Amino acid sequence: MPAGTPPAIVARLNEAGNAALKEPSIAARVRAEGGVVLGGSSAAFTDKLHVDNSKWARVIKEAGIERE
Repeated sequence: MPAGTPPAIVARLNEAGNAALKEPSIAARVRAEGGVVLGGSSAAFTDKLHVDNSKWARVIKEAGIERE
């Protein structure tokens, strides 16, 4: 969602997303596409993004990967 999205809207969309991930057919499709079904709070998702971004930024830097 864009920065500044009202917290009530973030919470409502998060609830809907978590509910969807509990549906067996949706969870199966996510897994079939190679995804991992996690769900959780939007704060936990934000934390996970920060951790992953830091990790991959370090890997890219150490490997000397550059944009073309």
